[in-house]
Amino acid sequence: MLVIQSIKQPRTVVIIAFLFAVIIGMVISAGIFLSFQIVIFVTGLFFFIWVLLKPNVGILSIVILIFIPLSLGNFLRVPYLLVAELTIPFVMLAYFLAKITKRESIFVFKKSANALLIPILLYFMIVFFNYIRTPLPPGNILGIGSELGGLRVYYEFLLCFLVYIIFADAVGRDKQILNNIFCTLWPLMLILNLYGIASVYLPSLQKNLFSLQNLGIVAPYGLATGSWAVSKYAIGGYRSGLLHTVSPIGLLLLLSGFIRQNKFTPALLFFFWFGLILSGGRSFFIGALFASCIWMIMKKNWESILGPLLLGIVVYLALFVYYGALSGPLQRILQIRGGLEETAPWRAKVYPLFFESFKGTPLFGAGMGSVPMGGSGFERYLSGLLRFGGHGTYLSLLYTMGLLGFIPFTWILYRSIKSSIKMINYGNNSYYRPFVMFTFLFLIYYIFPLAVGGRGSDIFLFMILGIVSGLYIALKNEEKEYVTT
Repeated sequence: MLVIQSIKQPRTVVIIAFLFAVIIGMVISAGIFLSFQIVIFVTGLFFFIWVLLKPNVGILSIVILIFIPLSLGNFLRVPYLLVAELTIPFVMLAYFLAKITKRESIFVFKKSANALLIPILLYFMIVFFNYIRTPLPPGNILGIGSELGGLRVYYEFLLCFLVYIIFADAVGRDKQILNNIFCTLWPLMLILNLYGIASVYLPSLQKNLFSLQNLGIVAPYGLATGSWAVSKYAIGGYRSGLLHTVSPIGLLLLLSGFIRQNKFTPALLFFFWFGLILSGGRSFFIGALFASCIWMIMKKNWESILGPLLLGIVVYLALFVYYGALSGPLQRILQIRGGLEETAPWRAKVYPLFFESFKGTPLFGAGMGSVPMGGSGFERYLSGLLRFGGHGTYLSLLYTMGLLGFIPFTWILYRSIKSSIKMINYGNNSYYRPFVMFTFLFLIYYIFPLAVGGRGSDIFLFMILGIVSGLYIALKNEEKEYVTT
């Protein structure tokens, strides 16, 4: 059951609501916005007040919106502007205003309570330093219409920092919100995994998606997901980029123990394994398989993973028999021979360039935005990677930010995994155990996708890191005798 804590000083809310009413009146009378833009503006202000009164609502809305790419771009004349990109700062401001009006301290900033505070602050300080030392790309300063553009890249880092702070403080303060977050995440993964699988076999779903994109209602990508569009491999078969993200998360939620084991568990495991196979993502599949093996070693329960996995492969082969025995996504997953040039030719071209540049500037890196964009096709793809990094987070950080950016990021991952292992072994924490297990399995799994993909501004990763910090704070408060920094 959702527990909401309201502000104790209603007078403050009345004053804020009055100020908002004055602002709305001034905006309408000025005539600078279109009618629909005014509706969006008023809706946003009402949402702000709602979050101010009920902070948990804002936190749960972030969980949903980072996966679903709702867009206000065409209506606000900013192409592909995501609702989540506007919601997160709103929630951050409203959440901390609620805490201030109730005179509650923000203990997520206390080093003694937060094991990740120092590396997190250091990492984002390096990002800010990188922004100062590297000139913004020429042309449109916001880089609108491309995820490779200007301030928008740095804005994603800011959103990651805000999400980390919000979730760390909320989870560390209220264990009920932790349950609410996972209760929101689980059905969301079920629905999105089902959509991702269905979109491969039902072209009408893709047509509807493209229609919504043309209207500006949804964007091609979400903050936490790959492309929702279905693409075709040169080797045959189709894949959904959405499944890269949601299938492993759903699988790990099942393994964590958050969902009680029952007669439907094998079917659900198959459901997510099948989605993961259909995604065709090698690193995602290997990472999920590795995390599953760690889980099987811990639980001594091999058959619960291998059965649904093998069934998923058999069903996949049966459905894709038209394309050949090992076509499409599964062939891509199993294509490990021939070296990087054969399995990932574009990465084979960019990785040596990353490494050579890093050797020239090992401490600070080349800096984001240091290479001009240009060309088309592969040339534009390559220049985009050389401008902002990508297709391999670790090497990309060495290239763009040098050791000053790489060390804090890997330190964050190390401390978070170490904290999760400690929390698994704490004493009387049966309530927290499934949540800790999920964060541990996710971080183990995500080592692999980060190695050959991802980026240093992965918003779901920083949400998980916030949950790890919040869990650490909560357990430290409840079981101080078991916790050491």
